[in-house]
Amino acid sequence: MISLFAGVLLMIAASLTGIGVRRIYRERLRVFSEFQKLTVYLAREVGHLKTPIVELLETFCEGKKGRFAEIIQKYLGGLKFGYASAASVLSLTKTAYFGQADNLIIADFLFGLGKGDLETELTSLHRFNGVFTEKTSFFKQELKEKGEMYYKLSVLLGITLMILVV
Repeated sequence: MISLFAGVLLMIAASLTGIGVRRIYRERLRVFSEFQKLTVYLAREVGHLKTPIVELLETFCEGKKGRFAEIIQKYLGGLKFGYASAASVLSLTKTAYFGQADNLIIADFLFGLGKGDLETELTSLHRFNGVFTEKTSFFKQELKEKGEMYYKLSVLLGITLMILVV
């Protein structure tokens, strides 16, 4: 009876590990997808209405939850004091879900918001839209391949461990 209980616990632990890994891939896709939508929204609003960036960010994040909204809220909180460089934005918005390069892309994007004239701003938004679109495609593929693979392998590992213990 105890060995059955131990086997079930091992199976659950292995399965939860796979679910956690898949969740990381899903979160990466979700955040970069939101940043891609943000660039489209900002380009439209800045180009036509010339609304300040802070108001646009607050409006876009209104009612949103999750890692993306946390990053934007941290960025907006630091705007009161100003940012000296992209590294200062990075230190505030860095998240463990991304690698250093991905965190740096987000920090560069946020640091550059509102720094230039209208034409420069629209060019920058268009460039980052391409970057975020590319990253979204990449993470969609990663989720499809690696995220599902880790999930299935961990479930199989859990079943194997349960069989070995029982």
